[in-house]
Amino acid sequence: MTTTVMMKAGTVLCPKFDLDFTGTADKAALEALDAKIQTFSDGYKCESTITLDTLFHAGANGPSAVTAGYLNLMYGAGLTANLAASGAYSAVLGWGTGGTGENSMVPTMKFIDGVDGIVADIKTAGGFVVGDFGEDMEAGDDGYGYELGKPATAAALVDAAATWIVDSALNQSFYMPTSVTGTAEGSTATTGDRFDITDTLAFYTSGADFSSGAGVFMDDKCASGVVILMGAASVAMTGVAAIASTLAI
Repeated sequence: MTTTVMMKAGTVLCPKFDLDFTGTADKAALEALDAKIQTFSDGYKCESTITLDTLFHAGANGPSAVTAGYLNLMYGAGLTANLAASGAYSAVLGWGTGGTGENSMVPTMKFIDGVDGIVADIKTAGGFVVGDFGEDMEAGDDGYGYELGKPATAAALVDAAATWIVDSALNQSFYMPTSVTGTAEGSTATTGDRFDITDTLAFYTSGADFSSGAGVFMDDKCASGVVILMGAASVAMTGVAAIASTLAI
């Protein structure tokens, strides 16, 4: 496994954020995956961890706010304030009123494809309507193998009775698509973008209410220029034995 630290410590607008990349241990492990995953991916898996640490939790968009709130978090390769030309992954979680962090929704995960990321420019064309724009990765019929992992803090279970407290963490994992030899960088399909070695990642957030159907502007730049030093090129299924040794899995 290799970890890319997107945000080492949170700020008032950005949570702590990490991405972990793994490959399947061997050919047998790959063949044990669901058939849809095998068609879509070569076993290259990404797991994101969003941690609501002290500064973010108490910030303007955090669970300690008096009014209900959301965290809309978008990340991708080559992502800028205006464009998601290679597509972007989008996670949303929310909490209720009262400043005690009651969970208000099951966290969601979507992929905004590269074409829509250009047409629906983040800032100048109404923003991304995260609630109904992009591909729902939770559908289970697209090969992502999406899983909403158990939060690291027991109090942050994903139901309406739970609460997001300081250092609550949310894990979301999914498989990335198989690379296609000879294709240019950038996702024009609706199903995912593969993060490759030396790709430069960025992530943005917003506290906007996406549930109204209005565009969500990703106005808060949290990190950019984060380079993947070991990524898809390291776990391409050209030799599964090399994957296990490279990623220590």
